[in-house]
Amino acid sequence: MLAVFATGLWPAGVAGAETPAITSRETVVLFNGKDLSNFYTWIAGQGRQDPDRVFTVVDQIDGAPAIRMSGQRFGGIITRERYANYRLVGEFRWGLVTWEPRKNRTRDSGILLHCQGEEGNYNPDFSAAWMRSVEYQFIEGGTGDVILV
Repeated sequence: MLAVFATGLWPAGVAGAETPAITSRETVVLFNGKDLSNFYTWIAGQGRQDPDRVFTVVDQIDGAPAIRMSGQRFGGIITRERYANYRLVGEFRWGLVTWEPRKNRTRDSGILLHCQGEEGNYNPDFSAAWMRSVEYQFIEGGTGDVILV
């Protein structure tokens, strides 16, 4: 998993951002085990298009359905809804394949929280894989770092 897993838990720039954020007292399961219907994709240079199927759902990883992120392109999946006052629980596992430009470097991924503005806004031309956010980083040898993006 090389691509960024961008959970837009506060995506102010997306459609419907003017609606209030969801604050649930019940557990909200974002991944239904079947598809990515609670998310949309964002890939640097491709926007919401994913012709290489970087983000897919697979039937069995460690005995359960999972979101597979190939890492072939930099980007992520973003929640369709906004959330506030939440506790995020997730699991990750590294895959076997790595891609350039990180082919011979440490694998690197993360979850972006409290995303602000439009997708790709990390670059002035909105071509980045990331948004302004707080990242919980997954990197070999440094998982758990918190970075302001």
